[in-house]
Amino acid sequence: MSYLLVIQIAGEDIDWLEKTEDKLIDLLGPIHEVDGHDIGSNKSNIFILTNAPQEAFEKSKKVFSAQELKQIRAAYRESTGNEYLVIWPLDSAGEFRI
Repeated sequence: MSYLLVIQIAGEDIDWLEKTEDKLIDLLGPIHEVDGHDIGSNKSNIFILTNAPQEAFEKSKKVFSAQELKQIRAAYRESTGNEYLVIWPLDSAGEFRI
């Protein structure tokens, strides 16, 4: 896979994170590979390997409530790169950090 997509939400609720990750695995299937998660610095991250990060995120939005979507940031980078491109929210400013 060419890209790493990261979906990030504030907080450290491991139960919510694992349930959301399971939903994403079911939703995205083999086309986009959910590659785990991590928690730290009051942020939770879900990692998705994909060849189409925009498409993967658009599909992923289906598992989040409207309230959760307001709290999410999403960004991707080339699998061998270091610099993230933020794709959500659309008006996001500032550096994306894991």
